[in-house]
Amino acid sequence: MDCLPRVYLLKITKDHTIKSKEEAVSELQAAQGGRSAHDMFCRDHPQERLALFCETCDRLTCRDCQLQHHRDHKYQFSTEMAAQARSGIAALLSEVSYKRVLLGSAMKVIRDRQALIADKKKALVHEITQTVVKLTNAINTRGKQLVLRLNEVCDGKQRTLSEKKDALEQLAAITDHCVDFVSAALDQGSDTAVLHSKRAVCAHLQRIKSRRADIPNPEIPVRISLALDKLPDLVRVLSNIGAIVVDGKVDGGAGGPGAGGATGGSTGGGPAWQPGPGAARLPRSCSASALGRRGPAAGRHAPGRCSTLLTDSR
Repeated sequence: MDCLPRVYLLKITKDHTIKSKEEAVSELQAAQGGRSAHDMFCRDHPQERLALFCETCDRLTCRDCQLQHHRDHKYQFSTEMAAQARSGIAALLSEVSYKRVLLGSAMKVIRDRQALIADKKKALVHEITQTVVKLTNAINTRGKQLVLRLNEVCDGKQRTLSEKKDALEQLAAITDHCVDFVSAALDQGSDTAVLHSKRAVCAHLQRIKSRRADIPNPEIPVRISLALDKLPDLVRVLSNIGAIVVDGKVDGGAGGPGAGGATGGSTGGGPAWQPGPGAARLPRSCSASALGRRGPAAGRHAPGRCSTLLTDSR
């Protein structure tokens, strides 16, 4: 305001009239017929505001269109309908926000399970190494096979969990963006703008709400362990000792007793190989979480259900 006295001292500006910004804006709006910046006008009747909302057609209309094209339709004033639309969108937004909380919990479950698998892997590698030390050079080869197979099993489970985690992070990012956008639209958008975009916003929120998320069951612990049965007899069967137990079944990937018909190492056609008492029978699968169905990877190796087995092959 210090410059105002100087304006009147100048010859070229001494006769000017100075007004505040608010006064200039109000006069400009009055000159334009009192139109609000948030008003929307009909295409067919440019002088008519879209002040009505046809509930039958789910669209904004002007007075003339309501009388001509929507004569027998149910309608409300846009100001009244906007409150209902905001309430409906807010309720749907609340449900989507709650799902975001569930997604965060699901990602935490995956991170915890990955840590448990890593700890199990480290512990089993150490136990396998200690067992190999107690045995002869022949068991060294078998110990390396067990470590290799354990790595394959754990890495396979880690990959499965990583895929699920990536999918959850992608869905979480989409949800965050949608929540921020709709929240800003509800807080800052005009009634007509909310009504104009109501159908698209609700449809997008509904799509995000209905997307399923696949997470492991947090109630099932990570069941990866080392089973030893009849250790003194292992020295006599070193050439074909040990196997990896995955989901309660002997895995033949390490070339152990589970491969080639699962027969014993003794000559002369001995009985079929069976897991010893130390090989625990585990549940076949875990139930799907409330957030979504089990993904395609869940059929291969569900997290937390494999066990390393060292047992007699007689």
